[in-house]
Amino acid sequence: KMKFKWGDLFKSAVVGGCIGAISGTVFGFMDGMRTAGQSDVLKNASNMAKGRYMLQGTTRSATMFGVFFGGFHVVRYGVRVAMDPGEWGEIGLAGAVSMGALMSQPAFRPSMPYASMLIVMDGVHIVMREFNN
Repeated sequence: KMKFKWGDLFKSAVVGGCIGAISGTVFGFMDGMRTAGQSDVLKNASNMAKGRYMLQGTTRSATMFGVFFGGFHVVRYGVRVAMDPGEWGEIGLAGAVSMGALMSQPAFRPSMPYASMLIVMDGVHIVMREFNN
């Protein structure tokens, strides 16, 4: 069983938050580009208005995914300290809690495929690390 350390919890939150924010920036930019190309209102808007729209969407997405994936890593660390079910158990339990929190807010539900991809990527990281050892 692992002993709780504030430093480890902080590192987990920072790593998850950074990865989530970077991924969210890309997701937000892609969604903003798609929306700007499909929206009749934005097609007629100035380039400045389009840029502002994309910047706001990118910032919103980066923040949401940073908080989501940072929270996922904090929950994962808590599961590891509380019961140590192994890496796959940690991902499963933390993923269920995090996705449940995301699903509870209707405005965030469209982001669930991207959020689940981040969790799957965490599992792929484990597989690749085991494969290299």
